[in-house]
Amino acid sequence: MSVSGGAARGPCALEALRDGLLGQLVVYASGAVKLRVGDVLFDVLPGAPLAHCEQLAALNPGAGRAAFLGTARARVVLTPDVDALLTTTARAAAPTDR
Repeated sequence: MSVSGGAARGPCALEALRDGLLGQLVVYASGAVKLRVGDVLFDVLPGAPLAHCEQLAALNPGAGRAAFLGTARARVVLTPDVDALLTTTARAAAPTDR
């Protein structure tokens, strides 16, 4: 599955996301998994196993609020896909022919 193409949308604010949606999970034939949030790709890797019940929460310090999103069933580690970021930056910086 290709993750390139489409119009640039820019950064994605948490408030702009629909309920239950963080981004798009992309699974490749090789088994590699990436998460697309806005225009940023993250590599998805297994995290440390859970030792006890953990809750996921979104904090809004400005409003003094917290929203509990649910119980964690597993941990994953998300790291920015540096190759994709560099490619996107290089394309944006390249001069365009007019």
